[in-house]
Amino acid sequence: MKKLCILFITYSIVFTACSKDDDANISGNILGTWKAVSIDYLTKEHRKIKDKITTTWGAGHAFDMDHSLIFEEDPNHIESIGTYSIDLSKAMGSENEKSRLEHLKIIDDGTWVAHKSELKTTHDDREVSMKILELTNSKLVLEKVEEEWFDLGVAELRNITTIVVTFEKQ
Repeated sequence: MKKLCILFITYSIVFTACSKDDDANISGNILGTWKAVSIDYLTKEHRKIKDKITTTWGAGHAFDMDHSLIFEEDPNHIESIGTYSIDLSKAMGSENEKSRLEHLKIIDDGTWVAHKSELKTTHDDREVSMKILELTNSKLVLEKVEEEWFDLGVAELRNITTIVVTFEKQ
């Protein structure tokens, strides 16, 4: 539990420190092949049952990374190659829960548009927006935030997952 709390505090500092558009280091060209070298997850889950709200925090780091993105222009096409897996740890009170997600992709093949510190991709009319935290000639760091809402009648569930991916240019 102590390790999870320290991990959460560390991720919070990193994610907060990298959240401003003005702080983004964008000096390189996104075109080319980028290989994922680090993928980190931070999750927050709110459960509301009969006016009682509980919050669960989680964190995870990817393994078995064989994931790359290829950005092409004219037209702006993005190809997502390979997958990765992640082990997640969640803490709610004194209970810990571990899960493993396998064969994941950050985004699907499709089209892309980059403007300032925002990258938008489209696949089958589904748009995904990500923040470019850093873009140099050798490094690309993307932040993707996913939110899910579920109304189960007697309970409401809200999941927020922040994913930070670091790529190296190939």
